[in-house]
Amino acid sequence: MESDVLTAHLTLVETMESDVLTAHLTLIETMESNVLTAHLTLVEETMESEVLTAHLTLVEETMESDVLTAHLTLVETMKSDVLTVHLTLVETMNQPCCLLALLTAPYVKQCRASDPLMNDCFIRALHHLQPFLAKGIPEIELPSVEPFRMDELSLSLTTGPNGYKITLRDIDIYNLSNFTVSKLKIGGGGQPFETRILMPELKINARYTSSGVLIIIPASGNGTFHATLGGVAAILRGTVSSKRKDDLDYLTVESLNLDLNIKTVRMIVKKVFNNNRILSKYCKDLVLPDKMSSRAGTK
Repeated sequence: MESDVLTAHLTLVETMESDVLTAHLTLIETMESNVLTAHLTLVEETMESEVLTAHLTLVEETMESDVLTAHLTLVETMKSDVLTVHLTLVETMNQPCCLLALLTAPYVKQCRASDPLMNDCFIRALHHLQPFLAKGIPEIELPSVEPFRMDELSLSLTTGPNGYKITLRDIDIYNLSNFTVSKLKIGGGGQPFETRILMPELKINARYTSSGVLIIIPASGNGTFHATLGGVAAILRGTVSSKRKDDLDYLTVESLNLDLNIKTVRMIVKKVFNNNRILSKYCKDLVLPDKMSSRAGTK
């Protein structure tokens, strides 16, 4: 982009207000995928970093709504030949930069550090992510969480050297993308953060093996495990530290604790204890105490 063209462009951008920028980015999310892909590909390959920085700084601080309206009206009516000219100008910028692509990625909902309601903004951003979590985001190598797959999970139901242990393998968890964030407290300067998440229902399918001693009887078994968990409330607490290296800020999770509260549990476990009915009943009562009243089946 030539300097006089850039000057004219930045002069126009200088009038943009921050709340209008939000509206602008929201509209960008609705842009047809082929046009957006072409535009972002060219931007990633060509824009000089200092030009982008100046542009984004001005855009965030200044554009007025009437200027934005005129700009968006022109974009909406842009013909293919005009778009070609526009993209040709973008091609004249010289260095790669991917920041603009990140800012306009449909799964990114921006929050400003100066926003007094930043926590609410982060909650909206997490809810905005839900359909993308369900489908996955290939460009950042994030797989779909439907289902969320775990290789193995071990549970100790009794203590001692011969304590009874159940190991779940090939675990598929469904409906993790269907959640509501009811509370979010962002920690800063080493202060802890806290997130409260509600999930109406989770379904789990897995294979299991069990071994150890229940009551005074050695017991073992293996088979399939199916569970439906209703009214799942998760409280996630932790601390995060920030370190700067090579002019970049890196976040590290220092501690993480998860508390789960489950209202209802329904389970079907096949081939429990090689069909020992006494042990099957004992395990059912142990896993599902009165405060987690549920319906369970064993075979």
